[in-house]
Amino acid sequence: MDFNKLQLIAEEIDKYAFSNDKNSLENKLIELEKLNFEDSSLQSITYYFIGNIWSSLRRINHIGENSNIWKIEQKELFNEIYYYRKSINEEGFDNLQLEYKLYIYTNLANAFSHYGRTINALKYYDKALSLFPNFEMALVNKAECLKSYSRLSYDWSHKEIFLKKSYGMYQVGAQVLYNILQEREDEYYSNILSNTMLDIFEIEEVLGKELLAQDYDLNSYPLRNYKNEIEYREWVLKNTLFLNPINDLGFNSIATHDSLHMPDMKTKIEVGFPKYIIHFNQMKQEYITYRHLLFEGINSFTKKFYDKDTHIVDDYDYNLYDINIEKVKLAFKGFYSLFDKIAFFINDYFTLGLDEERVDFRKIWYIKNVINPKFDNFENLALRGLFLISKDLFFNDKDENSKEYIGVLEPDAKEINKIRNHLEHKFIMIKILDVEKFEQVKDRERCFYIIEDELIKKTLHLAQLVREALIYLSFSIHIEEKKNSDKEDIFFPIELSILK
Repeated sequence: MDFNKLQLIAEEIDKYAFSNDKNSLENKLIELEKLNFEDSSLQSITYYFIGNIWSSLRRINHIGENSNIWKIEQKELFNEIYYYRKSINEEGFDNLQLEYKLYIYTNLANAFSHYGRTINALKYYDKALSLFPNFEMALVNKAECLKSYSRLSYDWSHKEIFLKKSYGMYQVGAQVLYNILQEREDEYYSNILSNTMLDIFEIEEVLGKELLAQDYDLNSYPLRNYKNEIEYREWVLKNTLFLNPINDLGFNSIATHDSLHMPDMKTKIEVGFPKYIIHFNQMKQEYITYRHLLFEGINSFTKKFYDKDTHIVDDYDYNLYDINIEKVKLAFKGFYSLFDKIAFFINDYFTLGLDEERVDFRKIWYIKNVINPKFDNFENLALRGLFLISKDLFFNDKDENSKEYIGVLEPDAKEINKIRNHLEHKFIMIKILDVEKFEQVKDRERCFYIIEDELIKKTLHLAQLVREALIYLSFSIHIEEKKNSDKEDIFFPIELSILK
């Protein structure tokens, strides 16, 4: 089979999707899953088409009275994400035509946005727009994602900033769509433009044209006064590590502080001060500490007095022994540990009644390998985002429930779990370079190892994942507290100050 035949299959998929022909889509899925190309580019396109089939099946399942749109377990969506990721991870992806890359990135972003991983969705929209800034589908879908982000936030100033960004992106997308329709008549693009204009009018109704017209500069805030502090804050901004939703809008100096906290909460008088605020404070402080450890581990090139006279035996295996790499390893372990503290928080707040000694972020959602009824069909988009992150954390090969996770969503998950396991319980060697590339040493028996650059890369990825989880946790509590706000209770507001 060649590229032209694949194109014909793609046209059939579009036809079946348009007519909601579920049986034909499932048959086409079986046909495509049997294909295995030596040409990596063709394999990448095949995975993309398989992802599109799963996307269409997911959409069909959300139609009508029997919609499963709020089901927390959605096989179609999980496979959709899996195959788009497989497409991107193929070596031949880099050789694909621009159009394919744009649609793969955008479709993957749409899947994340639909399910509730709003922050991760923005990253993939940005990947598409970095390749082609006027790609209409990425523009209007990113605008929708930003609007969704504004709904999740409890901070009114943040809501305004996200809505303004959404409004501006909708306008750019509308102009691009208008230009396309000037060149040719197209019902599909005409419908998208009509919906985009409705979204623009909706935001104008919420904020008003006068407020939307006001100019604002998110980079007019100083990064502080000291050189070391500026370097640190720039690094955190660049890597999107501030516990501040505005950091998801890019490198903006207004986001150089960790403003995230628990939303307004109700608690009974006899209970006293809400313990969830205390728990979140602790997680936040730990995250910030691990973040700074990681920064020091990466950027502290000068040996300190407590490390300079350490005597290490040369093992002739390119192993790195250094206090800074130990800081990176400590940061990795610290970030990973926060997931189980998030699980402890969820278990307590949602009164799941699980044994506190055995609470695990990847298992918190289940009772005997079946989704806890408290979470199924649960209308809390931010909590679903947390669940999808848990699917990105590989468990173990011996656990029956974990077999579903193997390779299913996050390509780096298994490697991250392996690193964590060796850091905590075994030995791990950090290499200056990849020894397998050198004939004289590549066959030597050695402990599990990873190259320094790869460890840093995966620790940064883990830090971003934890940050995303903490933001969703805060937003999910906000959604639940809003549900309770309509109850006719008598309550007294207590103003809480910020601890410097």
